[in-house]
Amino acid sequence: MTRTSLDTSRLPQDVLTYTDKQFYDFIKNFCGQDASDLLSIQAIRSVDSFLSIQDVYSVFELDSDDVKDIQKQCGFQKRNGIYTVRP
Repeated sequence: MTRTSLDTSRLPQDVLTYTDKQFYDFIKNFCGQDASDLLSIQAIRSVDSFLSIQDVYSVFELDSDDVKDIQKQCGFQKRNGIYTVRP
């Protein structure tokens, strides 16, 4: 099993206190707009709420018009209509 390590020296000292816009801006700059939008649509507004969610990708299992845009933005649609997360 391969483990990817994260260089935490790149993280701001106060990142655990970020909420709402500051949190989403950090995610956007560190991970990209898609990741920020994925968290935002699920109302994951802080590191604390992110760590408490079981599966951030569960939105891809939903069959709802409310999440179609984020599914298209961050995933691939299979022939059977089910979305899978882009790597």
